[in-house]
Amino acid sequence: MDYRIKFNHIGDLADARFAASVQATWFGFSVGYSSDLAIHVIQDILNWCQGGKLCLQLHPDVELETVINLCSVLPVEGLECNSAQFATLDSNVNGIHFLINDSNNQISTTNTVQDSMDYNTVEELDARRILNNNISSFSINCMPTDLGSVGEKDHEEWYIFFEELGIF
Repeated sequence: MDYRIKFNHIGDLADARFAASVQATWFGFSVGYSSDLAIHVIQDILNWCQGGKLCLQLHPDVELETVINLCSVLPVEGLECNSAQFATLDSNVNGIHFLINDSNNQISTTNTVQDSMDYNTVEELDARRILNNNISSFSINCMPTDLGSVGEKDHEEWYIFFEELGIF
């Protein structure tokens, strides 16, 4: 099965490289949260990783001017926002794909891109649920994990999950 995968709240190069290895459709970076990465860090991460499209995940209180500035500096292809933000941003940014997130379980896509699928958020890495329910589009939150002995993240649970899906 061809999967459309979105990684949410990428926090470092290790997360982004893993997302690239499973050919993720979207690389999601937070905007307006205390844990945001600096613009130059996002640019550096994107330079190391090929494939996925950059999606900025907007905090509900982020200012319109901030979003417009980021869209002019970064190669943004998508904005994940709520309906109210979409109503404001749609007429202020051009050529951007919107992912509307008004619930805890699904992200609906809209506008000009052919991608009109909904992304089911995977709370637990349960490949059987994905397979049994024929879910082809889903998103995964990048959560902090314990660092290994050499200072690298342990993505073993992700490896097992994606192996069960037949991606590895």
